[in-house]
Amino acid sequence: MAETCEAVDHDALRQALDDGRARRAVMDCFEAAPHLDVKGSPHLFLPGGAEVHNPGIRMHWEGGKPGRGPLVIDADDPSVYRDLLTRAAAG
Repeated sequence: MAETCEAVDHDALRQALDDGRARRAVMDCFEAAPHLDVKGSPHLFLPGGAEVHNPGIRMHWEGGKPGRGPLVIDADDPSVYRDLLTRAAAG
């Protein structure tokens, strides 16, 4: 994904993810917000209180209930990320 965005230095991002230097910042955010009701991954929390779990994904559990049977992805719309990034940057 990062390789498709001209504004991202994807080599630097890859190195940062591989060596774990961003982990402390992620854990600091996690520890500072114990009140957040995380529903799974990804679950994004935006400035102003907006949140979205599995953005752009429509899914269902084949067994009818979460955790019962396989998870089936019915649709994946990656176009939602541009809007989410714009909203987050705007604060």
